[in-house]
Amino acid sequence: MYAQIKSYFAIDGRSKTSVLAFLFIGGIIGSFMEAAGLSLIFPLINIIGNPEAIKEIGYVSKVYLFFGFESKERFLILLTLAVAAVFITKSFYMLWLYYLQSSFINRWQCELADRIFNMYIHAPYSMHLSRNSAELIR
Repeated sequence: MYAQIKSYFAIDGRSKTSVLAFLFIGGIIGSFMEAAGLSLIFPLINIIGNPEAIKEIGYVSKVYLFFGFESKERFLILLTLAVAAVFITKSFYMLWLYYLQSSFINRWQCELADRIFNMYIHAPYSMHLSRNSAELIR
């Protein structure tokens, strides 16, 4: 993988390093969001199966006491909505990140194809005579 990254910078220079860094950091943030979403599922399932677990799980009991819920059912509804909101937010973020990644890749492919085509068109005539066109297509 290091060789591929090195060859990328040899071909395209350092013009897109900031975009690549942004996409890399965005991917790391997306990974943490995925992990946070998964970590919220298990306590929710535990509380649905056993409502008394609200008092046993440390941070859940703190939230329950902080907001002063009167019934466990209302807290369970709020907790379910909160988990759903986290998953919806995470999904929209990941969709946006995938859009940015695909548009970056498509732009880079177009720029690279244009440069290769221009090199081919502006090559000396002797190169076109000496090489088979099938070799150039590959």
